[in-house]
Amino acid sequence: MSKGGGAGKVYFVLYLAVVLELLIIIVERDEAEEGLLRKQRESMKIVESILSQLQSGAGTEGINTRPQDEITVPEPGVPLEQLGLQGLKDYRTYLVEVGVTDVSEGITRREEDDKEYNQKIKDMLQLANVRDIQYQLFFYPIPGTTDKDPSAPGFPSDEELKKNFKNIESISIGTKIPSTTLSGEWEFLGLRKLMLDTVETYKNTVKNAETRKTDKLRVAANDILPFYTDAALNNSLDIKYAPKDSTIFKYSDEKSKEDVGKIAGATLKKRTFVVNFRPERKQGWYKLRFFSQSNRILGVRGGEKVDQVSDETTVNIGTVKLTVRDLRKVQKELTSKLEKYTLPQPEDFDKVGIEGVEKMLNEATAKVRASKDDDARETIGKIELYGYILQLLSPGQSTNFKQNKGSIEFNVHVLTPTPPPSDPTIDVLYEKEICRLDATNISFKVKIGNYKAGSSRLTGTLTDKTGKQYEVKLSPDPAVQNDPNAPTQYFIGQVDYIKVETIREYTLKLEHTLNGKVGPLSERDVFLCPSLDKSNIENLSDAIDLYYGQSYGFKFTPPSGTKIGADKFKITITPYQSGSNNQSTPITYQGYNLDETAVSKIPCSWSDADIEITWEDPVSQKSFPVYPRKKFEVKQEAVKVNAISKNAPATGSEDRLVCKFSGSIAELKDVPTGSDKLPIVNISAVVSGSSVKGYSASTPQVDYKGGRDYTVTFFLTGTMGDEDAIRGTVDIKVTCETTNPCQEGKKEKLTKTIKYNVSYTPGQD
Repeated sequence: MSKGGGAGKVYFVLYLAVVLELLIIIVERDEAEEGLLRKQRESMKIVESILSQLQSGAGTEGINTRPQDEITVPEPGVPLEQLGLQGLKDYRTYLVEVGVTDVSEGITRREEDDKEYNQKIKDMLQLANVRDIQYQLFFYPIPGTTDKDPSAPGFPSDEELKKNFKNIESISIGTKIPSTTLSGEWEFLGLRKLMLDTVETYKNTVKNAETRKTDKLRVAANDILPFYTDAALNNSLDIKYAPKDSTIFKYSDEKSKEDVGKIAGATLKKRTFVVNFRPERKQGWYKLRFFSQSNRILGVRGGEKVDQVSDETTVNIGTVKLTVRDLRKVQKELTSKLEKYTLPQPEDFDKVGIEGVEKMLNEATAKVRASKDDDARETIGKIELYGYILQLLSPGQSTNFKQNKGSIEFNVHVLTPTPPPSDPTIDVLYEKEICRLDATNISFKVKIGNYKAGSSRLTGTLTDKTGKQYEVKLSPDPAVQNDPNAPTQYFIGQVDYIKVETIREYTLKLEHTLNGKVGPLSERDVFLCPSLDKSNIENLSDAIDLYYGQSYGFKFTPPSGTKIGADKFKITITPYQSGSNNQSTPITYQGYNLDETAVSKIPCSWSDADIEITWEDPVSQKSFPVYPRKKFEVKQEAVKVNAISKNAPATGSEDRLVCKFSGSIAELKDVPTGSDKLPIVNISAVVSGSSVKGYSASTPQVDYKGGRDYTVTFFLTGTMGDEDAIRGTVDIKVTCETTNPCQEGKKEKLTKTIKYNVSYTPGQD
C-alpha cells in the first residue's frame, strides 16, 4: 500500500495556518484594527495557496502503481509450447508514479531579473521532480503447487529490518531476512537507485525553453525534462531480473506527461518510472518495494550552520515561499510558551538524528497529556508546530518530512505448472556430421530431453565399416550449469582414443530410455582423420623461406583434407627478437593456409621465427598440432650480380696492359632489408681463368662509383709473342656479400663470373 500521504499532510497544513496566524499577532500589534484585518486577509490567502498545493490532483499521492501480481512460467528447460502457453509473456512492465508539486503557475516568469529567475527555475525543478527513488527486490520460495496457498507470506516489519541490518544497502545479494514472526525467510535479490541530476535537468529544461526564441528566458512546466543517473550501476547489489536487452528501472518522461495535453486543464503532478521485471523460472513470491524521496517541502538547504542562515533565506511549501525571519519569530514565541518542556534544539539532529528528535518531541507531548491541563490540546499543537519549524530551519532536515517520502510494495506470484509427460529424447548438438582428428578422444555435445535422474538410461555405440563397435560414454557437461531437476540436460559423449592411418568413417547411435519407453534414435556419421602426416610436414618445411622485408605465405594440406573446416585450425607465428632468445608476442591466423597478402613484411628486428599449425577440438577446446612447432631462420636476400660479358680495349704497353670495365654489376636498391636502410654490400673479385697467351692477370680491384655503378680494374703482365695483337678472355669471379643493416650476423653471399674480352693491338694508343 502507498505511504507518505494522508492525515499527516492535513495536520501539517493546519499547523502552517497557525504559523501565519501567529505572525499576524506578533507583527506590529499597535497597528490600527483596519491594518490588522488587512494582514489577516493576506495571510489567509497564503494558507489557501498552501492548501491548494498539497491537496490537489495526483500530487496528493506519495507513490502509486497498478501491478499485475501473477506470472506463469515453465520450469527451466521446459518450452512454453509444451505447456500450451504459446505467446504468454514471462515478464511484466510496471509503472510507478510518484506525486510531485504542480509548478505550472510557480515557474511563470514575472518581474524577476535573470539571476532571480534562474534561481527560481532551480527551486521549481526540485519541487517538480523526485529527488531519488529506490527499487528493492526480494524472493520467497514455495515448493510444489501453490494452489493450496494463494496468499503471499508476510514480510518483516521495518523495526525488525532495522534491528538486523543497518540498512538494505549494507547486506549482500542472497542474504536471508530473519523474522521472529514468520516461519520462512525472504531472500534479498538486489536493488536499483535512480538519483536526480540537478545540473543536467537544468540544462535540459533551459534548452527546451530556448526553442521558443523569446526575448527573455521563459520556462513552462512542460519544458521540464529531468535527468536521472543510475546510482547502483555496476554495484554488487545490482538487480539482474529483467528481459534481455531491457532497461531494468528508468524514468519515463512520456508516461509522466501522458495526461498533460489530453485532458483540458491537466497539469503535471507526478513523475512515472518504468520497471521491467522478469522472474526466474522457479515457483514462489517476489516482493517489489519502492522508496521515493521528493522535494515538495524545501527547508533550509544543507551545508550551512543554523546560526549562519540568513533571515532572508526562503523555504518552500509547494510553490509558496516563507522567509526564515518569519519562522524564527514564531519559533521564538513558541519557545517562550513551552520553556518548561525539554524541547530539541537544531544541534540535536547531529547528535541523535531525526528519530532522536522525534522521540524528544513525543516525550514532551506525553508529558502534556499526563498533566491533564485544560489547554493540553493547544499545548500539544504548539509542540508539534515547534517540531515542524525546527525541521524547516535546520539545514538539510526537510528531506525527512513525511510529505517528501513515499513507499509502496507489492507481491508477484510466480507459478511453474507441471508439464505433461513427454517422450524421452537425445540428440547431438550443432553437428550434422562429426569430424575429428585422432589426436585425442572423440567428444561431442549432447542434449537430453525429459531426463529423470535415476530413471533415464543413456546408451551409445560407435561402429566402423567392418562392424567393430566402440562404447560411447555419456556424462554431464561440466561447462553447463545443469539444474538436476530440470527436464533438459546437457551431456558430453565420448569415445576412447582411436588411432587411424587414413580417414575412416563410423556410425554413431545414441538412445534414451525412460520407464521402459525408448525415445527416437539419434544417428550421426563420424569421420576420424590422422592428426600428423610426415610427407605434408616435410613439404611445408621445404617450402618455407623467411626473408627480411618480404611477406611470407604458404599452402598446407592437413591430414583431414577438407573434412574439417579451416576455421578449426590456427597458424601461430612466434618471432624472436634480434640479439636475444626472448620470443615476442605470437601472431595468429585462422586456417591452415597463409595468404601473403594478409601478412606483414618481416621487420629487421626478427632473428628467427617459430611456425606451428594446430587443430582445436570443438568440445574440449584444447589445441593439438598438425604441423609441429619448428624454428626458421630469417635470412637476408643477397644483392644480385650482373654476370655479362664485358668488351673494352686494353690500354698500356705490350708488357703491362691495363684492363678496366665499369657499369651496373650489383642491383643494390632492389634488395629489401625489413627497414628503411639499404643493405651493407661488400663486393670483391678474383681471376678465375685466363686465355690470354703469354700474360698473367693480377687480382682485380673493385671501386664503387655511386648508384649501381662499380669499376673493376686488373693488369695483364707478360710478353707478347709473334702475334700482331693480344687477344683472349679473362674470367673475373665477382663475390657480393650482403649484410642486413640491423643484423651483423645475417649475411648472404652471391658469386657470379664475368667474362672480360681482351683486345690490344700495339701502336693503337
